[in-house]
Amino acid sequence: AGNAEPGRRLGPVAAKLAEWHLLDIPTEEFGRLNILTDTSIPPRSRRSWLYGWGFSYFFSRTAWELAPFPDVEFAEDSGFMEGLMAKGVKVELVRLPSEKNAGLVAHSHHASSTSGGEIQGRRRCGDKVMMPPAFVDIMSTVKSVHHQERLPAAGRQEFARFLNPMTKHKFGAPGSGAPKQFMGKWTGLQGRSMKGGIAGAGMPGTLASRQQQQQQQLLELQQQRQAQQGQRGQRFPLHSQPPFEHHMSPQAKKNAQFGRPGRYEVGGNPLGGPGFQKEKK
Repeated sequence: AGNAEPGRRLGPVAAKLAEWHLLDIPTEEFGRLNILTDTSIPPRSRRSWLYGWGFSYFFSRTAWELAPFPDVEFAEDSGFMEGLMAKGVKVELVRLPSEKNAGLVAHSHHASSTSGGEIQGRRRCGDKVMMPPAFVDIMSTVKSVHHQERLPAAGRQEFARFLNPMTKHKFGAPGSGAPKQFMGKWTGLQGRSMKGGIAGAGMPGTLASRQQQQQQQLLELQQQRQAQQGQRGQRFPLHSQPPFEHHMSPQAKKNAQFGRPGRYEVGGNPLGGPGFQKEKK
């Protein structure tokens, strides 16, 4: 690009970051991940990680014209880079500058992320590092975003996606019943006494905790949905754990820490490097 002449188009060419920083918004912790060398990435996943993550792409217009992609959501971004390479386009892998703690891009992750992030089991890939100076000026914006995320989220439908991780159905889909307020003030069973449950849960003056209220409302929602699906000849099992503790939920992933293994990992993984041994009790 530096040798390009005015008025002359660049040929098909692309570059792809092989290394970047990670930012955990709730804790404001930074990590650094090198896809080429990180030992926690399974061999079967390394290539898709290396050529995936669309935020790390740079490409010329002629490259896009050679392998155009529609303006729709893809399951994986790596298909675009793979398509370019299949057509003989050189894709250059780029690492971060060599100077100490240089920052170029930080891939952020928060509780409501739709992306799973660079996580294997309960462990964040990469190494924890100090905040690069390049990101200092944006941290006030990061704190503002996190503050807004912590505000009451009553009625937000995205939380309800995890009400039943055993199915692909979303809360509010046909046959699932009217949506109810899941977070914040509880309105499901106020004023009722329950057989085998919490008598008067949620009523003013009782000692029922907010967690008990949420769990009871979840149970009611599950029973309602199971009954409705049963009428249609379908059966869906109830949870054995709250939805936000399910290991596939971004809510469960939000506390994953760089280099710290968790309960979903298998001890003695041959891919493990330093800090990847079985967690001590």
